Amino acid sequence: MHRFKKQLWVFLIFLTTLYSCKKTSPDNEVTNAAIYQIGRFDSVSKGHYEGVESYTSISSLVDFGFGAYQNFQANLIVLDGVFFKTTSAGLQRAGLPYSSDSSSFSITCRFHSDLNINFNGKIGGLSQMQTLLKPYLKDTINTLYAIKIVGEFDSISTRIPKLQTQPFPILDSVLKYPFVFNLKNTTGTLLVYYIPQKYKQATPTGFHFHFIDNNRLSTGQVVNMSLNNAKVDIGAYKSLQILGSYAISKP
Repeated sequence: MHRFKKQLWVFLIFLTTLYSCKKTSPDNEVTNAAIYQIGRFDSVSKGHYEGVESYTSISSLVDFGFGAYQNFQANLIVLDGVFFKTTSAGLQRAGLPYSSDSSSFSITCRFHSDLNINFNGKIGGLSQMQTLLKPYLKDTINTLYAIKIVGEFDSISTRIPKLQTQPFPILDSVLKYPFVFNLKNTTGTLLVYYIPQKYKQATPTGFHFHFIDNNRLSTGQVVNMSLNNAKVDIGAYKSLQILGSYAISKP
């Protein structure tokens, strides 16, 4: 009898363990992966453009995203694990970052796709693309999304800030006079993030679109675009981890 009770107890422990380890996989499931942000946008918007964290601290963790090098000396795109450093003169370097490469602000992640979509036909601009994407974002209150869009662009305009020297002006002033690039009949990748309102104290919310062409020569934040036949991959993320934030914000 004692032996039977012991065997029954072991069996019950096994069942309990088995049940607790069972995992469901619903459509568009949120993973434990994080989105990594260097710097706080409230500081950058007030004129803090100094580097606050080296890109080497995240290079092994991320393979997708965008950002700015210290003092806006260059624009960053991370795609398929390659760090592309570009200026108004074009591509400066591709590969892993140097230890001296620091960022004032960036948003990156290790990209995964929970959902694949094809948008066939012409998409006339950023507003139309956002309208098409929104129904596929199942939780815009608590979940962050990384979105990769590959397409054929009739036209696309991008911008990157110019190099800044101290005393730094506020960001609104910097963005009035950026480098602007206008491309026609090109192919490339949109790197998009959607950030919920709950993170508004640390980063701009809503959609953010950046671009790199297939020749890896032109990058920047998207101002306007027209594209055809877009292939879309959407990944959902649970958390935003902020690195290298400023201790004191500029008034």
